[in-house]
Amino acid sequence: MEVLSQVFGIHPLTTEDILYEETREKIDPYPALNYYFVSFRSFNQDRLSPSYLDPVNIYIVVFPHGALSFHSRGTPHPHNVRKRIKRLRGSIGVTSDWISYALLDDMVDAFSPLIEELTVETEEIDDRVLVLLGDEEEDMLARIGSCRKKVMGLLRLMGNKTGVVRGLIKRSSESGQMGGKLDISLYLSDVLDHTAMSAQNLAYSEKVLSRSHGNYLAQISIEMAGTNNRVQNFLIKLTVFGTILFPMNIITGLWGMNVRVPGRPSKQDGTDIPGLDNVKWFFGIVGGLCAIALTGVWVTQKVFADRRNR
Repeated sequence: MEVLSQVFGIHPLTTEDILYEETREKIDPYPALNYYFVSFRSFNQDRLSPSYLDPVNIYIVVFPHGALSFHSRGTPHPHNVRKRIKRLRGSIGVTSDWISYALLDDMVDAFSPLIEELTVETEEIDDRVLVLLGDEEEDMLARIGSCRKKVMGLLRLMGNKTGVVRGLIKRSSESGQMGGKLDISLYLSDVLDHTAMSAQNLAYSEKVLSRSHGNYLAQISIEMAGTNNRVQNFLIKLTVFGTILFPMNIITGLWGMNVRVPGRPSKQDGTDIPGLDNVKWFFGIVGGLCAIALTGVWVTQKVFADRRNR
Protein backbone atom coordinates (compact mmCIF):
# COMPACT_ATOMS: atom_id res chain seq x y z
CA MET A 1 0.00 0.00 0.00
CA GLU A 2 2.84 2.39 0.76
CA VAL A 3 4.36 1.69 -2.66
CA LEU A 4 1.06 2.40 -4.39
CA SER A 5 0.66 5.59 -2.39
CA GLN A 6 4.05 6.80 -3.51
CA VAL A 7 3.59 5.79 -7.14
CA PHE A 8 0.11 7.29 -7.58
CA GLY A 9 0.52 10.19 -5.16
CA ILE A 10 -2.22 9.10 -2.73
CA HIS A 11 -2.70 11.26 0.36
CA PRO A 12 -1.67 9.71 3.73
CA LEU A 13 -5.22 10.16 5.05
CA THR A 14 -6.57 8.08 2.18
CA THR A 15 -3.91 5.45 2.80
CA GLU A 16 -4.83 5.36 6.48
CA ASP A 17 -8.55 4.92 5.70
CA ILE A 18 -7.78 2.01 3.39
CA LEU A 19 -5.32 0.28 5.72
CA TYR A 20 -7.54 0.59 8.80
CA GLU A 21 -10.72 -0.20 6.82
CA GLU A 22 -12.71 2.94 7.50
CA THR A 23 -16.35 1.87 7.88
CA ARG A 24 -17.98 5.26 7.30
CA GLU A 25 -19.24 5.74 3.77
CA LYS A 26 -18.04 9.04 2.37
CA ILE A 27 -16.52 10.96 -0.52
CA ASP A 28 -13.32 12.97 0.05
CA PRO A 29 -12.09 15.21 -2.76
CA TYR A 30 -8.37 15.94 -3.04
CA PRO A 31 -8.16 18.63 -5.76
CA ALA A 32 -4.50 19.32 -5.04
CA LEU A 33 -3.64 15.69 -5.82
CA ASN A 34 -6.13 15.53 -8.71
CA TYR A 35 -8.29 12.67 -7.41
CA TYR A 36 -11.26 11.96 -5.16
CA PHE A 37 -11.72 9.11 -2.70
CA VAL A 38 -14.95 7.11 -2.27
CA SER A 39 -15.66 4.78 0.64
CA PHE A 40 -18.61 2.44 0.01
CA ARG A 41 -19.92 -0.73 1.67
CA SER A 42 -21.20 -3.94 0.17
CA PHE A 43 -21.75 -7.35 1.80
CA ASN A 44 -20.60 -10.94 1.54
CA GLN A 45 -22.89 -12.51 -1.06
CA ASP A 46 -21.86 -16.14 -0.53
CA ARG A 47 -24.96 -17.76 1.01
CA LEU A 48 -22.95 -20.83 2.05
CA SER A 49 -20.40 -18.76 3.95
CA PRO A 50 -20.73 -18.35 7.74
CA SER A 51 -20.00 -14.65 7.21
CA TYR A 52 -22.91 -14.20 4.81
CA LEU A 53 -24.24 -10.60 4.87
CA ASP A 54 -21.16 -9.37 6.73
CA PRO A 55 -20.02 -5.90 5.57
CA VAL A 56 -17.33 -5.64 2.89
CA ASN A 57 -15.61 -2.24 2.67
CA ILE A 58 -14.68 -1.12 -0.84
CA TYR A 59 -12.57 1.95 -1.49
CA ILE A 60 -12.22 3.70 -4.85
CA VAL A 61 -9.53 6.24 -5.71
CA VAL A 62 -10.64 8.01 -8.89
CA PHE A 63 -8.04 9.85 -11.01
CA PRO A 64 -8.78 11.74 -14.25
CA HIS A 65 -7.53 8.84 -16.37
CA GLY A 66 -8.03 5.79 -14.16
CA ALA A 67 -9.39 4.35 -10.93
CA LEU A 68 -8.00 2.12 -8.18
CA SER A 69 -10.28 -0.08 -6.08
CA PHE A 70 -9.30 -1.70 -2.77
CA HIS A 71 -11.06 -4.38 -0.75
CA SER A 72 -9.82 -6.77 1.92
CA ARG A 73 -12.26 -9.58 1.10
CA GLY A 74 -13.29 -11.30 -2.08
CA THR A 75 -16.12 -9.54 -3.90
CA PRO A 76 -17.61 -9.98 -7.39
CA HIS A 77 -18.12 -6.26 -8.10
CA PRO A 78 -14.83 -5.52 -9.94
CA HIS A 79 -15.32 -8.60 -12.12
CA ASN A 80 -18.91 -7.58 -12.91
CA VAL A 81 -17.74 -4.10 -13.91
CA ARG A 82 -15.03 -5.50 -16.19
CA LYS A 83 -17.62 -7.67 -17.92
CA ARG A 84 -19.90 -4.67 -18.29
CA ILE A 85 -17.10 -2.61 -19.82
CA LYS A 86 -16.38 -5.34 -22.37
CA ARG A 87 -20.07 -5.54 -23.25
CA LEU A 88 -20.53 -1.76 -23.62
CA ARG A 89 -17.10 -0.78 -24.95
CA GLY A 90 -18.39 0.10 -28.38
CA SER A 91 -21.44 2.08 -27.24
CA ILE A 92 -20.09 4.33 -24.45
CA GLY A 93 -16.90 6.13 -23.66
CA VAL A 94 -15.46 4.50 -20.54
CA THR A 95 -13.90 7.06 -18.19
CA SER A 96 -12.65 6.83 -14.64
CA ASP A 97 -15.84 8.51 -13.40
CA TRP A 98 -17.91 5.97 -15.29
CA ILE A 99 -15.91 3.13 -13.67
CA SER A 100 -16.61 4.66 -10.28
CA TYR A 101 -20.31 4.88 -11.14
CA ALA A 102 -20.34 1.28 -12.40
CA LEU A 103 -18.83 -0.02 -9.16
CA LEU A 104 -21.37 1.89 -7.07
CA ASP A 105 -24.23 0.75 -9.29
CA ASP A 106 -23.18 -2.89 -9.06
CA MET A 107 -22.93 -2.68 -5.26
CA VAL A 108 -26.36 -1.09 -4.95
CA ASP A 109 -27.93 -3.58 -7.37
CA ALA A 110 -26.56 -6.46 -5.27
CA PHE A 111 -29.02 -5.49 -2.53
CA SER A 112 -32.10 -5.70 -4.77
CA PRO A 113 -32.64 -9.52 -4.91
CA LEU A 114 -32.18 -9.87 -1.17
CA ILE A 115 -34.52 -6.96 -0.44
CA GLU A 116 -37.16 -8.49 -2.74
CA GLU A 117 -36.89 -11.82 -0.90
CA LEU A 118 -37.24 -10.06 2.45
CA THR A 119 -40.27 -8.10 1.21
CA VAL A 120 -42.02 -11.30 0.10
CA GLU A 121 -41.20 -13.04 3.37
CA THR A 122 -42.35 -10.00 5.34
CA GLU A 123 -45.73 -9.94 3.60
CA GLU A 124 -46.15 -13.69 4.12
CA ILE A 125 -45.39 -13.30 7.84
CA ASP A 126 -47.88 -10.43 8.07
CA ASP A 127 -50.59 -12.57 6.43
CA ARG A 128 -50.02 -15.66 8.58
CA VAL A 129 -49.28 -14.14 11.98
CA LEU A 130 -52.97 -13.89 12.94
CA VAL A 131 -53.97 -17.39 11.77
CA LEU A 132 -51.35 -19.50 13.51
CA LEU A 133 -52.08 -23.06 14.55
CA GLY A 134 -50.34 -25.06 17.26
CA ASP A 135 -46.63 -25.55 16.66
CA GLU A 136 -46.52 -22.76 14.06
CA GLU A 137 -46.32 -20.18 16.86
CA GLU A 138 -42.75 -21.05 17.85
CA ASP A 139 -41.66 -21.24 14.19
CA MET A 140 -43.26 -17.86 13.49
CA LEU A 141 -41.36 -16.20 16.31
CA ALA A 142 -38.09 -17.57 14.91
CA ARG A 143 -39.03 -16.37 11.40
CA ILE A 144 -39.85 -12.89 12.62
CA GLY A 145 -36.60 -12.68 14.58
CA SER A 146 -34.49 -13.93 11.66
CA CYS A 147 -36.18 -11.62 9.15
CA ARG A 148 -35.84 -8.57 11.39
CA LYS A 149 -32.17 -9.37 11.92
CA LYS A 150 -31.58 -9.40 8.15
CA VAL A 151 -33.56 -6.20 7.63
CA MET A 152 -31.70 -4.35 10.36
CA GLY A 153 -28.37 -5.60 8.99
CA LEU A 154 -29.22 -4.33 5.51
CA LEU A 155 -30.44 -1.01 6.89
CA ARG A 156 -27.10 -0.64 8.63
CA LEU A 157 -25.30 -1.49 5.39
CA MET A 158 -27.33 1.07 3.42
CA GLY A 159 -25.93 3.64 5.84
CA ASN A 160 -24.98 6.90 4.14
CA LYS A 161 -25.11 5.66 0.56
CA THR A 162 -27.58 8.33 -0.53
CA GLY A 163 -25.31 11.02 0.92
CA VAL A 164 -22.29 9.67 -0.95
CA VAL A 165 -24.15 9.47 -4.26
CA ARG A 166 -25.54 12.99 -3.80
CA GLY A 167 -22.00 14.20 -3.14
CA LEU A 168 -20.81 12.59 -6.36
CA ILE A 169 -23.70 14.13 -8.31
CA LYS A 170 -22.91 17.55 -6.90
CA ARG A 171 -19.23 17.20 -7.72
CA SER A 172 -20.01 15.96 -11.23
CA SER A 173 -22.40 18.86 -11.87
CA GLU A 174 -19.95 21.43 -10.56
CA SER A 175 -17.19 19.99 -12.76
CA GLY A 176 -19.31 19.95 -15.90
CA GLN A 177 -16.67 21.63 -17.98
CA MET A 178 -14.63 18.41 -17.86
CA GLY A 179 -15.73 16.07 -20.65
CA GLY A 180 -18.51 13.60 -19.98
CA LYS A 181 -19.17 14.38 -16.34
CA LEU A 182 -22.63 15.83 -16.91
CA ASP A 183 -23.58 12.48 -18.44
CA ILE A 184 -22.15 10.72 -15.38
CA SER A 185 -24.45 12.77 -13.17
CA LEU A 186 -27.40 11.20 -15.02
CA TYR A 187 -26.04 7.73 -14.34
CA LEU A 188 -25.47 8.64 -10.67
CA SER A 189 -29.05 9.91 -10.43
CA ASP A 190 -30.19 6.42 -11.40
CA VAL A 191 -28.01 4.96 -8.63
CA LEU A 192 -29.52 7.46 -6.20
CA ASP A 193 -33.04 6.36 -7.18
CA HIS A 194 -32.16 2.70 -6.62
CA THR A 195 -30.55 3.50 -3.28
CA ALA A 196 -33.54 5.52 -2.07
CA MET A 197 -35.97 2.82 -3.22
CA SER A 198 -33.98 0.10 -1.45
CA ALA A 199 -33.92 2.13 1.76
CA GLN A 200 -37.69 2.73 1.53
CA ASN A 201 -38.39 -0.97 0.98
CA LEU A 202 -36.25 -1.90 3.98
CA ALA A 203 -37.97 0.72 6.14
CA TYR A 204 -41.36 -0.63 5.01
CA SER A 205 -40.31 -4.21 5.83
CA GLU A 206 -39.12 -3.13 9.27
CA LYS A 207 -42.45 -1.43 10.02
CA VAL A 208 -44.43 -4.47 8.85
CA LEU A 209 -42.27 -6.82 10.91
CA SER A 210 -42.62 -4.58 13.94
CA ARG A 211 -46.41 -4.64 13.54
CA SER A 212 -46.40 -8.41 12.98
CA HIS A 213 -44.30 -8.90 16.09
CA GLY A 214 -46.78 -6.82 18.08
CA ASN A 215 -49.72 -8.77 16.62
CA TYR A 216 -47.99 -12.04 17.45
CA LEU A 217 -47.41 -11.01 21.05
CA ALA A 218 -51.02 -9.77 21.30
CA GLN A 219 -52.28 -13.10 20.00
CA ILE A 220 -50.14 -14.99 22.50
CA SER A 221 -51.46 -12.75 25.29
CA ILE A 222 -55.04 -13.43 24.22
CA GLU A 223 -54.44 -17.17 24.15
CA MET A 224 -52.77 -17.08 27.56
CA ALA A 225 -55.67 -15.04 28.95
CA GLY A 226 -58.13 -17.58 27.54
CA THR A 227 -56.15 -20.46 29.06
CA ASN A 228 -56.03 -18.69 32.43
CA ASN A 229 -59.79 -18.11 32.31
CA ARG A 230 -60.43 -21.77 31.55
CA VAL A 231 -58.15 -22.86 34.39
CA GLN A 232 -59.79 -20.35 36.72
CA ASN A 233 -63.28 -21.57 35.82
CA PHE A 234 -62.20 -25.16 36.42
CA LEU A 235 -60.74 -24.27 39.82
CA ILE A 236 -63.93 -22.38 40.75
CA LYS A 237 -66.04 -25.39 39.84
CA LEU A 238 -63.71 -27.65 41.79
CA THR A 239 -63.91 -25.31 44.79
CA VAL A 240 -67.72 -25.25 44.64
CA PHE A 241 -67.81 -29.02 44.41
CA GLY A 242 -65.52 -29.33 47.43
CA THR A 243 -67.55 -26.78 49.38
CA ILE A 244 -70.74 -28.75 48.75
CA LEU A 245 -69.09 -32.07 49.51
CA PHE A 246 -67.46 -30.90 52.75
CA PRO A 247 -70.61 -30.79 54.97
CA MET A 248 -71.69 -34.14 53.55
CA ASN A 249 -68.40 -35.64 54.66
CA ILE A 250 -68.88 -34.18 58.13
CA ILE A 251 -72.36 -35.69 58.47
CA THR A 252 -71.37 -39.10 57.17
CA GLY A 253 -68.13 -39.03 59.17
CA LEU A 254 -69.83 -38.31 62.46
CA TRP A 255 -71.91 -41.47 62.26
CA GLY A 256 -69.06 -43.57 60.97
CA MET A 257 -67.40 -43.58 64.41
CA ASN A 258 -68.01 -46.07 67.21
CA VAL A 259 -70.96 -44.22 68.68
CA ARG A 260 -74.65 -44.73 69.02
CA VAL A 261 -76.25 -43.95 65.65
CA PRO A 262 -79.87 -42.83 65.62
CA GLY A 263 -82.13 -45.31 63.87
CA ARG A 264 -79.80 -48.22 64.42
CA PRO A 265 -81.48 -51.60 65.26
CA SER A 266 -81.51 -52.52 68.96
CA LYS A 267 -79.80 -55.63 70.31
CA GLN A 268 -81.92 -58.33 71.94
CA ASP A 269 -80.40 -61.64 73.05
CA GLY A 270 -77.17 -60.80 71.32
CA THR A 271 -78.79 -60.44 67.90
CA ASP A 272 -79.43 -57.23 65.94
CA ILE A 273 -83.12 -57.04 65.16
CA PRO A 274 -83.85 -54.59 62.32
CA GLY A 275 -86.33 -51.92 63.21
CA LEU A 276 -88.52 -49.81 60.99
CA ASP A 277 -86.97 -46.55 62.14
CA ASN A 278 -83.66 -47.23 60.37
CA VAL A 279 -85.29 -46.87 56.94
CA LYS A 280 -86.72 -43.49 57.90
CA TRP A 281 -83.37 -42.36 59.21
CA PHE A 282 -81.60 -43.53 56.05
CA PHE A 283 -83.87 -41.64 53.71
CA GLY A 284 -83.85 -38.66 56.03
CA ILE A 285 -80.05 -38.47 55.96
CA VAL A 286 -79.94 -38.92 52.19
CA GLY A 287 -82.59 -36.24 51.78
CA GLY A 288 -80.63 -33.89 54.05
CA LEU A 289 -77.48 -34.43 51.99
CA CYS A 290 -79.38 -33.71 48.78
CA ALA A 291 -80.84 -30.55 50.32
CA ILE A 292 -77.35 -29.37 51.25
CA ALA A 293 -76.12 -30.04 47.70
CA LEU A 294 -79.03 -28.22 46.07
CA THR A 295 -78.65 -25.30 48.44
CA GLY A 296 -74.95 -25.05 47.60
CA VAL A 297 -75.66 -25.11 43.87
CA TRP A 298 -78.36 -22.43 44.23
CA VAL A 299 -76.11 -20.16 46.31
CA THR A 300 -73.24 -20.60 43.80
CA GLN A 301 -75.44 -19.71 40.82
CA LYS A 302 -76.79 -16.68 42.63
CA VAL A 303 -73.30 -15.43 43.49
CA PHE A 304 -72.05 -15.83 39.91
CA ALA A 305 -75.18 -14.16 38.52
CA ASP A 306 -74.61 -11.16 40.81
CA ARG A 307 -70.96 -10.89 39.66
CA ARG A 308 -71.98 -10.96 35.99
CA ASN A 309 -74.58 -8.24 36.55
CA ARG A 310 -71.93 -6.00 38.11
